[in-house]
Amino acid sequence: MEVWTAGPFASLYRNGALQEQCAGVRCMEQFDWMLFLKAAGLAMALEGAAWAGFPEKMRRAALQLIQTPTPGLRIVGLVSLLSGLALCYLGS
Repeated sequence: MEVWTAGPFASLYRNGALQEQCAGVRCMEQFDWMLFLKAAGLAMALEGAAWAGFPEKMRRAALQLIQTPTPGLRIVGLVSLLSGLALCYLGS
């Protein structure tokens, strides 16, 4: 049976919190819905602020996205995805 002895769950395992919560079954921490809602709200607020503050520039940016080739968009998306995951890992 595998246990979390390294990485972000190591301190929970050492403190016994993960053992009590999982009762010997491999599991992860409970999902923090409040944190998720705060992060989603922040993302929506930033997006909304950009559209409210600079609608013409945002429209031009959207038109440029339409003209950008698919491989370029895929690369930007992957870089953004990996950067976001790295920030989440660093923040945990």
